[in-house]
Parts: sequence; C-alpha cells; structure tokens
Amino acid sequence: MATISKRKSSPFWQVSWQENNRQRRQSTGVRHDGKRKPPEAVRRIAAAIEERIALNQFGIEQAWQSISLEQAIKDEATTLNLQVKLGKISDDRSLALQEEHKRLQPMLTKCGIVMLKDLTEETAAVFLELGISKWAAGTLKARVGILAKLWQRHIDNGAPMKNHWKGQGIEANHAKKRSLTQQELDVLLAELANIPDNLPKREIQYLTMMGLFTGARVAMCQRLTESMVDYDKRLIQFPTVKKQEHTSHMHQQLYQFLMDYPTRADGHYIEPHRNWSSRYSYWVESRLRKNGLFEGFSHHCLRVTFNTLMLESGLPEQVTMEIIGHQSPEAHKRYKDIKAQKYSEDIESALSALKVR
Repeated sequence: MATISKRKSSPFWQVSWQENNRQRRQSTGVRHDGKRKPPEAVRRIAAAIEERIALNQFGIEQAWQSISLEQAIKDEATTLNLQVKLGKISDDRSLALQEEHKRLQPMLTKCGIVMLKDLTEETAAVFLELGISKWAAGTLKARVGILAKLWQRHIDNGAPMKNHWKGQGIEANHAKKRSLTQQELDVLLAELANIPDNLPKREIQYLTMMGLFTGARVAMCQRLTESMVDYDKRLIQFPTVKKQEHTSHMHQQLYQFLMDYPTRADGHYIEPHRNWSSRYSYWVESRLRKNGLFEGFSHHCLRVTFNTLMLESGLPEQVTMEIIGHQSPEAHKRYKDIKAQKYSEDIESALSALKVR
C-alpha cells in the first residue's frame, strides 16, 4: 500500500511504499502548502504505484498505454506551471512554451500525430517537410526542440518509444535569408498601425522598427536597455550578442519612436526572457502571409533588408559590415576606427524610403 505523507523538512507531499522487501519513499514534487488533504494529482501517483506493485506481484505484464497528444500538452502545462512555482523557469517562459504547444498541435495532427505513439520516423519527416515550407530554419529548429522535450519527458517515465525529434540536424540555410521586396515593405509598415489587441502591439512595433532601422537581431532588441541609448548623440550601444557588440546610428523615425516608447521598470524596452521570435513570426503568419508575400520570412529578414538598403545607398561594404556588427575578425581589425556617427547622414539618406505610418 502506498502511503501519502508530509515531512517537516520538505514542502512537498511524500509517497512511501514497500516493494521487493524494501521500504521506499519519494517526493512527488507537489507542494502541500500546509493543507491536510492531498490533491488529486498526488492520490493518482499513489494509486499508480499500488497498481504497478499489484500487477508485478501476480506476474501480469504491464503494457504502456499511450496518451493523446492533447492530454500530453495538458500534462506539460501542469509541469511547466509547477516549475514556475519552484522558481526553475519564469512565468513568461512557461506561458510562451504553452502557447507553442497549442500552436503546434493542429500541425502535428495534420501530420498524423494524434497520440504520442504516433510519432514515427515517417510522421516526423512529414512534419519537418511541412515546417520547412512554413518557417525559417532557425524557427523550425527551435520548435522541433520544444517537441523533443515534450516527448522525452514521457520516454524518461517509461514510454517504450524512440524520440524521433532528436538528431534531426536542422541547420539554418543562409541562402534563404533575404531582404523584403518593396511590396512586402509597404504591407509590413502599413500593418504596424493595425495590429489586433490580442497581440503585443507595442512590442511588435518595437521589433520592426529596430530591425528595419538598425538591423538588430531579436536577441539584441531583448537585451537593450534605456541606459544603452544616447539620445543626445543619437547612438545605440547594443549589448554583446554572438560575441559581438557595436554602436548604431539612430534614424530620425526610430529616435522619435523610442522617445515616445514606455520602457519597463527594469529599463528594458521589452520583456528580456520571452520568446519574441515566435510571437513576431506568428503575427506575420496570421496577418501578413498571403498572395505569395512573406514566404520564408523571419525577423532576420529585417536585418538583411537594412543591410541591403545600406549597400544600395553606395556605402562601402566594409562600412556596412561595421555598422551592422556582422563582420569577420579580419574586417573588424581593419575598420575598427569607423564610427556610426561619422556616417549618420548617409544612414539617414539610405533609410529615407522607409515611411512608417
């Protein structure tokens, strides 16, 4: 018989049981918060232990029962919420992962994955093929990683199956990274004023402005704080990303936007730990992708667009590499004295075609 108890030295419900002539005790990871009656989740754990012991005692083979994908996602949400309470992950991270699971469920179902056991090498390949057509390689890699963790949790708990999400070797195809067409630019800038209320409007506007007017990556936008922005000199000193840091000129439209933008209490412009790449891609996929526009789009396309506008303006390639902070070590050494402020007029002219409404 499995016994549920509390210990003074632990904030979690404990389960004790006798098995193979040994007394065992294990924490459930569920907090008791001083309550007398254990919750349903703890009673289910104890019942499952008793059932397993009884089946073993009578020599009855136990077959693994696959649960539905829907139930697995619900269980994962419970686990994530528990990790938030334990301080292992932030609340924003938990919500972001739960949103990703719900977003991926219809696509998994479309690929024939309704139960956990439906994951095979073939169904995983179907998902990857569909994902490649919808997302940039980096986005697909991140989402496959999320699915790998979801399945691995059940495999670690005894599910006799292979995690086909692992070892896919998805690599970013740099040849696919492209700048936006003029039509896509027009649509993107026009839609900035029409972002629906169910999406983070200010944050999407911020990520768009930073990408187009400085070539900043999402990670750079997330880590940027108000102390890194010099409004008098109109310069932005970006934090180190990929072992690189650089200073960027602040275009007049970006200057005005940031002046009016309300920063957070911690000085950041947006929540630094949230999955903004996913949220931004969702906005484009749900609102802008139609009539052949924005195929293979990711936020990185804004960075490529910025660099393209710089090059088309006549600025030397080495200068644009310094401005965007995307140079080889050799180029960095040769042009280490180039300052963003020196080319401020050229940058203003190059970005003059971008009209935010």
